[in-house]
Amino acid sequence: MREISEVQQICRAPSISLGVIHEGQIIFRRSIGLRDIEENLEANSDTSYLIASCSKLFTSAAVGILAGNKLSLADTIHQHLPDFDPVEDPQIGKKATILDLCRHSTGLGNPNMAFNGPGGTITAKDEDHISIINSLPTSNKSGQRFNNWWFYSNIVFGSLAKIVEAASGLKFPAFMREQICKPLGLKQTLLTESEVDSNDNLAYPYVQRVDGSWAKINNGITTEKYSPSLASMGIRSSVNDMLTFCAAVMNCYDREREVEPPHPLPNGVVKTSLSNIFSLWDSWWSRPCDDGFANNTA
Repeated sequence: MREISEVQQICRAPSISLGVIHEGQIIFRRSIGLRDIEENLEANSDTSYLIASCSKLFTSAAVGILAGNKLSLADTIHQHLPDFDPVEDPQIGKKATILDLCRHSTGLGNPNMAFNGPGGTITAKDEDHISIINSLPTSNKSGQRFNNWWFYSNIVFGSLAKIVEAASGLKFPAFMREQICKPLGLKQTLLTESEVDSNDNLAYPYVQRVDGSWAKINNGITTEKYSPSLASMGIRSSVNDMLTFCAAVMNCYDREREVEPPHPLPNGVVKTSLSNIFSLWDSWWSRPCDDGFANNTA
């Protein structure tokens, strides 16, 4: 834990919680620091943290559940979101697929400030999401990025939430709750403002001042009011919930590859809705990354 404590100091984080799972078994869990400085409350393995871009893991799993039933990974985005039609490259509107969204190969830009406002607010409106991404830049100095470059975009990935809603007929948080959280018993995976407000085991966000004191800051991106932001970076979860989710994903992956015996399901979990994990993992992107180095991703 010495190295973890060093990371905590470098990052000036009030607390860090971590866990390790190996061969389906949880072999390590530890928390250090305070989840609530004002109340002097320590963090633990059930403390719910904002997991930022790890939210994308849960969102991809939701897409996998729908794949082969309500949609296909090879479906074009336009099939499910008819207004999707980026103006700078018509080929994206015609050809970009759900899989392109999952693996950041649409080429569309990443304007985080288009929806992240001051004080932890969300400035974009849910109904404006498609019009926002339709106006995004699509090229770099080498030309159009679509299916030529890997280009990470939070707001574009978040479109998967709109696809989940269109395909399932449910709001994104409701689908996640019914298809992932409830079957796996994920009680500290939070998706709505009311779930956050009523929870008594949160790791609050803080900034450390130069004098060493801590200032609690607002963070409102765990909200049902703008599902694309929730899907890309707004979910909250705990170490115990994420270890459970990880074990369930590995079990599904093994079953789809017909590995015997598969990784065991978490304790208390009899059956999951997870599916198409192999299809998602087997579709990694190998072309250059538009990061100034042009490294291949794998």
